[in-house]
Amino acid sequence: MVVAPLEGSPAQRAGLRPGDVILRVDGEETATWSLTDAVTRLRGPAGTTVQLTIQRGDQPPFAVTLVRARLRIAAVRTQLLPGRVAYVRLSSFHRQVPNDLRAALRTLLAQRPRGLVLDLRDNPGGLLTSAMEVTGFFLRDGVVLYEQRRQGEPLPLTVRRAVVPVDLPMVVLVNRGTASAAEIVARALQDHRRALLVGERTFGKGSVQSVHRLSDQSSLRVTFARWLTPGRRDIGRSGLLPDVVVPLTASDLAGGRDPQLEWALTYLRGEGQAE
Repeated sequence: MVVAPLEGSPAQRAGLRPGDVILRVDGEETATWSLTDAVTRLRGPAGTTVQLTIQRGDQPPFAVTLVRARLRIAAVRTQLLPGRVAYVRLSSFHRQVPNDLRAALRTLLAQRPRGLVLDLRDNPGGLLTSAMEVTGFFLRDGVVLYEQRRQGEPLPLTVRRAVVPVDLPMVVLVNRGTASAAEIVARALQDHRRALLVGERTFGKGSVQSVHRLSDQSSLRVTFARWLTPGRRDIGRSGLLPDVVVPLTASDLAGGRDPQLEWALTYLRGEGQAE
């Protein structure tokens, strides 16, 4: 299953969406494949093609051809939108994201925006340490999440102090592709009433796992803890429900419309009641 196509990737350019199921790769059925099998068959030299058979909801299966490419992904993208609203798009939480975001926020804040949109849509997560640090850019203190192991009380993990404090009114955009570390950031900001969550229910991935390589080159993935929100709810149960549900339909995508971002901009600009 596709959690989220990476921004600027062949999968995104081909129109793949969160929740799509890959039934076949170059005609071979994937039902019995491991994740490693799938990665091995999907990867290949840049410029070559791979054909996928996709199941999307109740639609009949359809074929998509991807042109492989070498990915150079900028995980942080920012701009100042009309009405002086700062827009920050985070596509993952890799090691460099907090430093890149710190520099981007300095530039944005120098332009004196009136509000900020944090776009975590189709962000599949990444490093917990990066997510903790990013949360600290918007929260001064408090619990970001609890780590619940098999025995004992949940362990609170608290905000790491930010170099650049951001006190602007804030909206966080989420969707089905928002998962794992991205859900931690979104829920921490929601639970502390720091931001409104707008969009669609998130993926729901709150388990902490370790991978053990075995002598026959197989592996064993062990879940040893779960992530709980500041309100001590299990992220992995059913994902996060936004404060304001705004669907993004296939017709919106085809027409180049983004009602979720439009709602956030209307709200932050103070242009009456966003609906």
